[in-house]
Amino acid sequence: MPIRGEKGSGAPVIASDLESLTIKGRTRADGVDLSAAEKKFLQDPDWITEDEADAIIAERIYRREAGRAKPLREYLRERGITLDG
Repeated sequence: MPIRGEKGSGAPVIASDLESLTIKGRTRADGVDLSAAEKKFLQDPDWITEDEADAIIAERIYRREAGRAKPLREYLRERGITLDG
């Protein structure tokens, strides 16, 4: 049976670990890598709800993609496509 490692150790996770981390649609916050700003977002600092997780993931994607977005017309023009109008 694998030994449960410390956070980030790369040790395998076993089913009983997952059961202890997830209860009633919530996940234990200590089982997830969160920044200080993300931890402040949680209503209960020990648990993450599905809605909170969705918001955190959306914010991470937004930050990662910031500055890379461009207008659709410019994107298409770079690929040789023009729109009439």
